[in-house]
Amino acid sequence: MLPLTWQQVAVWHDSVTLWSHALALAPENRAAHFNLAGAHEEAGRYAAAVAEYEEVARLSNRFRGRWYITIGWNYEKAKVDRLALAAFRKALTLEPGLSDACEGVTRVARRLGADPGSRPGCSEG
Repeated sequence: MLPLTWQQVAVWHDSVTLWSHALALAPENRAAHFNLAGAHEEAGRYAAAVAEYEEVARLSNRFRGRWYITIGWNYEKAKVDRLALAAFRKALTLEPGLSDACEGVTRVARRLGADPGSRPGCSEG
């Protein structure tokens, strides 16, 4: 039993290692992609987090627009406002009227000095 435990210690080293190992075993596991994204986000690795959240969105049957809000927030944290704006707009294309996406488009467009443009389902104001 002890040799097996020592083998697993390397896998349990940290969240990124754990969830990367889980994905090596089950690449289509949405929960593992989500948890790996969160581990990357917590560590400040926003590009890696975005890649994993995009996989979560791809694997999701419902609420796909909401994942693009999370992607937009990660781009904002990384200070990549043009990609954040695109992510919030994609969220609204997939699920019109999502309030966090509406606010994201307005906030980021304002920072960029751009017109927020079309915001499907958002109230004007």
